[in-house]
Amino acid sequence: MQRSFFPPQQESPGAPETEPAGESLTTGSLPAAPQCILISACLLGENCTYKAGNEARPDLITALTTPPPPHTAQPKIFAFCPEIAAGLPIPRPRCEISDGDGRAVLCGTSSVQDAEGNDHTDAYRRGAFAALLFAQKQGIRLAILKNRSPSCGSAGVYDGSHSKTWHPDGIGVTAALLEAAEIEVLTEAAALARLETKTRKLSP
Repeated sequence: MQRSFFPPQQESPGAPETEPAGESLTTGSLPAAPQCILISACLLGENCTYKAGNEARPDLITALTTPPPPHTAQPKIFAFCPEIAAGLPIPRPRCEISDGDGRAVLCGTSSVQDAEGNDHTDAYRRGAFAALLFAQKQGIRLAILKNRSPSCGSAGVYDGSHSKTWHPDGIGVTAALLEAAEIEVLTEAAALARLETKTRKLSP
């Protein structure tokens, strides 16, 4: 599994070497080269969450790194944390999006604040654009991001009240920007379900 935590200053490595075609996680089409996937670093066990821990998903890691069936390309995995890319520390204040979601933050009509009311909007926007730049340089078309995060959530975020109130239709800042750039974003649960479905289809 290839990992790259955050090297946005690196130049794009160029076109990947051609490998046997295999089924893609995105559409099921046959790519000419291994699929590149951006994944929240905390899901891979990196201690980069706001409380200096991780959200490791061993089941997802196993599914992504298990050798694929014959003539199927192994995906290239790139670990990334937008908040660390933005220069936020570990640990750091827990933040939520106030009065909207990541789309509103990108439009300038919402903010990202901690429980004390300190504004961290610029950092979250900076991390989102760093993620997009990195994804574009690597030719990434699929991201597996930690749900509920104000950066990475794609199937719901907290509502900004810091009372653990759920905004089920909300999306994080980084997830919103990647989707706007036509990069598919999956939660960890959705990605695992898709991987399991692909494995069943490809099994003899």
